[in-house]
Amino acid sequence: MHKHKKNDHRVLSIYPTLRGYAFILFDSALSPHDWGTKEIKKDIACAKTIGSIKELIARYRPDVLVLEDVAEHRTKRSVRLKRIHKAIARVTEDLSIEIAVVSRKNVRATFAQFGAITKHEIANVIASKIEAFAANMPRVRKAWLAEDRRMGLFDAASRALTYYYTVEQQAI
Repeated sequence: MHKHKKNDHRVLSIYPTLRGYAFILFDSALSPHDWGTKEIKKDIACAKTIGSIKELIARYRPDVLVLEDVAEHRTKRSVRLKRIHKAIARVTEDLSIEIAVVSRKNVRATFAQFGAITKHEIANVIASKIEAFAANMPRVRKAWLAEDRRMGLFDAASRALTYYYTVEQQAI
């Protein structure tokens, strides 16, 4: 990875989920330009999800694409989601976009400085730093409930902010 000058590039973080994906586009740390979630039903072969992500990348033309480290030893990502990550990597190669892979371990280390360890605590820190995200803050998940769909947005943001903190040396 190479370093960019502060504020001269776009960072797009994509977080595939079982239902589609979440994304966030930053112009600089703590300055999100756009974000959202895309639900794609009945996409067993991943083609619709990959096509939608290709369109997103083509629309924003990021300089850096941040993805989760699905090769990380303890990751519990499905084969389908790992396939999506590989397809995204191929798209970025064709467009000469730098890929930054951020592990859950890196995210936890970055947010530990704020006393945040769990996904919900990390989401709280993000919501406190980025005002627009406060309205999207999910409730604390009960053990018997499925994860809130909005949490993917915070997972994408946590990886982008970790990228800014560790690679770009920008405070979050």
